[in-house]
Amino acid sequence: MDRLLVNRHPASVSIYVPTDPASTDAGERIELRNLADDAMGQLHAAGHAKRDVGTIEEEITDLIEDETFWRYQARSLAILTTPEALTTFRLPNRLVSLVEVSDRFHVKPLLRAVTFPQVALVLALAQGSVRLIEVSADVEPAEVAVPDLPRDAASAAGRSSLADRAPIRRIQGSEGRKLRLRLYARQIDQAIRPFVNGVAAPLILAATEPLDSIFRSVNSYPHLAPTTIQGNPEASSGPCHLARR
Repeated sequence: MDRLLVNRHPASVSIYVPTDPASTDAGERIELRNLADDAMGQLHAAGHAKRDVGTIEEEITDLIEDETFWRYQARSLAILTTPEALTTFRLPNRLVSLVEVSDRFHVKPLLRAVTFPQVALVLALAQGSVRLIEVSADVEPAEVAVPDLPRDAASAAGRSSLADRAPIRRIQGSEGRKLRLRLYARQIDQAIRPFVNGVAAPLILAATEPLDSIFRSVNSYPHLAPTTIQGNPEASSGPCHLARR
């Protein structure tokens, strides 16, 4: 960002194009071509040397035709170019189409990408299962393999079922069930801690009561999101469906 902010060249072109990791990229290339034509028109109108305009146009055309480059995209593409160099950034946040020609780069749309975390973790928590799902803008959500993560609430308590009426330290009924759920939540918190500590990514809880409140009471991760994805996560068909909720 420091390098981009101090850049000064009378023919500085900034282009932002919304993209999609799952698209065929044809539409994005057409949009970039249209924006580039707009930029070339502005450069000519401002009286820039034909050689400089031709160099920038050639750089962008080479990029449009680069099959390998277009194979890997995120949610937006930033292109910052002068006759001397072209720089691109694949951005995880979605931006609107934009072209600006000036004596410096238009970097304001880049600020969000470098000041906000671009990955999040979803903890899909139910009595019968628990999953940790990583969500980012570049790829489909994926389940994270976490060693020592309990399989379900009953096994975490060493029981065959939460309906098991055998006493735990003489506590039975609803109090015994809450105690088992709290033990389950504490084991989950301990298991995921090595994966979340030091990451500073938001941890989003997907759960219903009473597990929602119980997990929050034992959670040790400071970046647990205050809002919960409501509903039983076991009703979701997979990590992609759950993450999109």
